[in-house]
Parts: sequence; structure tokens; C-alpha cells
Amino acid sequence: MIGEIEVKGKRVVIIGTGQQACEKGKHMEEAGAEVCYVQKAYEPTDIAGAFLVYACTDDSSLNHQIVLDANANQSLSASVHQDDSASFHALRSEDFGLLRVAVSTKGAYPSFGQMVIEELRARYTDSYASRLLILQPFRAKILQLYAQKKESDIDENIDINIEKRQILSDLAYASAEELDFYECAMRHNKALICVFRGDERDTPHDCIQSFLKRFTRNVTKEAMLPIWFVHRHECVREAYNEQYPDLRMLSPEQMKHNLYCLEVTTVQYEEASYFQI
Repeated sequence: MIGEIEVKGKRVVIIGTGQQACEKGKHMEEAGAEVCYVQKAYEPTDIAGAFLVYACTDDSSLNHQIVLDANANQSLSASVHQDDSASFHALRSEDFGLLRVAVSTKGAYPSFGQMVIEELRARYTDSYASRLLILQPFRAKILQLYAQKKESDIDENIDINIEKRQILSDLAYASAEELDFYECAMRHNKALICVFRGDERDTPHDCIQSFLKRFTRNVTKEAMLPIWFVHRHECVREAYNEQYPDLRMLSPEQMKHNLYCLEVTTVQYEEASYFQI
């Protein structure tokens, strides 16, 4: 299991001299730890009361013994050499806004971990960091709304925790385009959802086309809001996707999912309805 450990205010003992000992100590100091450097011949009493012990000598056998002593002391143990007995393995990490990327090779080849970090930085982190900034307020709103749902009378057959986790997961996998759309709705605290009530068999395309022209001219151009267009048939949605790039095309099922965490009122508009969030 990999996780972050808070070392602020904790006693961290660095045993050894040289560059690696200095680097480990510096990182711990930056994290707020109370760092104690042991640069003499090691004795087991040197690690008494330590939260974390870092073995940084050039002697792998000595480092292993330090790890064992730390484990016996109920301290976290780490080594600059690969050691399966160690209970703590340092991660190569870098922050990009709210996103922290960390990689560990468990001591097998630390420089390889740095290479992976650099590749991730070059390929993904800018877009991931910006998407995370958009997702953060959505998570807060979803958690708040589902906390309210728990307190209200709801269908006992619905597991709202499963529903909540599914929504949070789906949002995490949303494309950048989708997140921009949701962010716009969140910023305005409003969006329009146009639900066409007709059926493909009895509603010619020219009728839908006429409706969309009037809808976009009379409603969306003035509101300047993100808009969903909902129709049950995929071929209809695809037909108008390119012609109306400002509209987000959804199936009824997708619309229902997108509305799980939103407060919605219905307003009639000619042949269709639109929802004001």
C-alpha cells in the first residue's frame, strides 16, 4: 500500500554522510520534520524515539542492520539500498497544482523513477492539473447533495453510496470538453437542457431542424449558457452534432445521470422542454 506520511514535527534520524544523507535530510526538513543527523559510528541507541529512521551509509549490510533495529523499535525504516525489510520507501514526486505525481521503484533504480516522473510531466500533468481544478468544486457539491439525500426520505431500494461513487467516478473519466461544459454550468449556476419529446418515426428531421434554429436563436444566444440537447435516437443526435457544436448531445439515460447531482426545474418551450439548473 502506498500513501503519504505526515512527518511534520516528527523526529527523523538520518544515519550516514555524503550526498544521499544530505538530500534525504533536506527533503524531510522541507516537510517540517525534526531531523537528527548521525554522522559517527552507528549505535542502536542513536535511533531511540525516532518516528522514521533513514539508513544512508555506503555499507549495505550496516544499512540492513539499521533497518532491522528500527523495525524492532517500532519506527518506520528506510534505506538508500534496496531492502525488502524496510517499512518505508521514498517516492519520487512532483506537484502540479493540486495534482501530486509520485513514483517508487522500491530502491531498485531510483533514477528510473525520476525518468518516469519527467515523462508524465511532459505528456499529461498540465491537462490533468487543469481538469482537477474543475473537478474539485463538483466533488464538494456532490458530497453536500448526497449528505442531504441521506437525511431526506428516499427510496430504500436505492443505495445512494453506490450511486454517489459512480457519479464521482464518471466525472473523473469525463473528457476535457465535458468538464469545460460542466464548469461553465457551475460558474453560471445555470444550464439549459433541451429535451425533444418527439419520436424519430413521427417527427421529420426538418421539424427538429426548425425547432433547433428557433431554440438556439431565441434562447441560447441570449442566455450564453451551456446547453444539452437530448434525443432518444443516436442517429438524430449525430446528425446535429456538427451543425450545432455549442450543444452537448445526450441520450435520455445520460441526461438522467447528469442530473443526479443537480437541482432542476422544468420550463416548457414550444415542442420541447428545457430544464433550468
